[in-house]
Amino acid sequence: MNLNDKPLWQLTTREFVSVAKELFSSKTSDEENKEETTEKKEYVYGISGIANLLGCSKSKVSRIKDTVLKPALITNGRSIIGDAEYLLKLYNQNEEYNIK
Repeated sequence: MNLNDKPLWQLTTREFVSVAKELFSSKTSDEENKEETTEKKEYVYGISGIANLLGCSKSKVSRIKDTVLKPALITNGRSIIGDAEYLLKLYNQNEEYNIK
C-alpha cells in the first residue's frame, strides 16, 4: 500500500516522519529560492540619515527633499523614510544639487 493511499491515522511514526520531512524539505527549498531572488532594500531615516548618505548638510537635504528627492521619500507626519539606493540615483542625476 502506498503512503499516499493510507489514511493519516494509520501511519506509523516512521512513515509520518518521512512524509513530514519530504513536505518540509520541499517547502524550505522554495522559501530559500524566494529569499535569494528578493533583495532587501536599505532605508535611511530622517533628514540627518539622508544627509549622511548623500554626504551633504541637513539644510541642503531640507531644500531638495520636496523637489529632487520626493519620489524616493515616504513621509508620515514628521517622519521621513527614504530608499537609499533610489535616493543616491536621484541625487546623482541632478548635477546642479551635486555640489558638496
